Amino acid sequence: MNMKEKANICVISFSGRSGGNCWKIAELVGEQFNGRVKLFDFSALNITPCGKCGYDCFKSAESCPYLNDPVYGIYEAVSESDLTFFIVPNYCDYPCSLFFAFNERSQCYFQRKYSRLGKYLSVRKKFIVVSNTDRDNFVSAFRYQVEENIDPEILFLSSRRFGKVSIEGNLTDSEEARELIKRYAKMPPKEEIFFEPLSDSNIDEARRIQREDISTDFADEADTIMELTKYGAEHNCIGDTYAVKLGNKYIGLILLGEAIAWETDPPEMKETPFYRLMGFVMDKGYRDMGLGGYVLEKAIETCYKKYGARPIALGCHKDNKGAERFYLRHGFEKTEYMEENDYYYLRYPDKKPKGEIYEV
Repeated sequence: MNMKEKANICVISFSGRSGGNCWKIAELVGEQFNGRVKLFDFSALNITPCGKCGYDCFKSAESCPYLNDPVYGIYEAVSESDLTFFIVPNYCDYPCSLFFAFNERSQCYFQRKYSRLGKYLSVRKKFIVVSNTDRDNFVSAFRYQVEENIDPEILFLSSRRFGKVSIEGNLTDSEEARELIKRYAKMPPKEEIFFEPLSDSNIDEARRIQREDISTDFADEADTIMELTKYGAEHNCIGDTYAVKLGNKYIGLILLGEAIAWETDPPEMKETPFYRLMGFVMDKGYRDMGLGGYVLEKAIETCYKKYGARPIALGCHKDNKGAERFYLRHGFEKTEYMEENDYYYLRYPDKKPKGEIYEV
């Protein structure tokens, strides 16, 4: 679907609070599209959770005593849409109860109606979570809303990140938050990310990647990454450095190549050939959307196909807790070995990411 054309967009706010962050985000998302936008505010709908019914729908869908409430109309609207947004708040590190009510009522609507379910699942969905804390439980819950083997597209918004307080419902007062939401709303699928070898012809674009909030103690600058790339080429090291593009926008850099031996390397790296991951950074405007995890896995897959599988080593600064969580989710294991202020993390080819991966 070309988002510049008129499209049928569905936006659902699952918050139980009218006029709070979720609803304001839903309205802002709706404003980004010229076509038909259907907004659903769960706080204003009388939708009954499953229960007090003897689970009659297991025998016959038509036996559900709540057939006349609005939830079935929402399933139909989603199924007929080109794109649907779910706006979900964090309650005690889980999606709110209204989201679970929506999810469990699908038992009746989709019971033994496989073509109907297939149509619903095939609709592209984007999820926006208002959360200051845990993420993993949302990924698990959202997997039931998309096709099998498809990772849900999720933007996590922390009011704290933008200097706001969730309960005050003022997240969209932040211009930075508004721009992030608008960018995410119109962002193409992450499958459209592609790699362009870093070279003298695109180094200026790489320098313009917005990463000024990341210390060079945490990730090297573009010029340093270029120097490392040229050094590896001069020494006939296998591997590649990529400028990461989404559409016409350069959104990141990543270097993954043969590990030249260092004195500080753990014993494991002296016993078998390794790759070393260096210079991985994402533009600050494209974080918290799952893109970083996709880029990392794509780079590893590309490297393995070109050069063969090997374990991977990287250094992560002892104070970079966000990156530490990120790499642990990706199957890297923290070691006790350090190179100055960086801990070594190792990942072996049989390791798999733990579900959807989030950008630092």
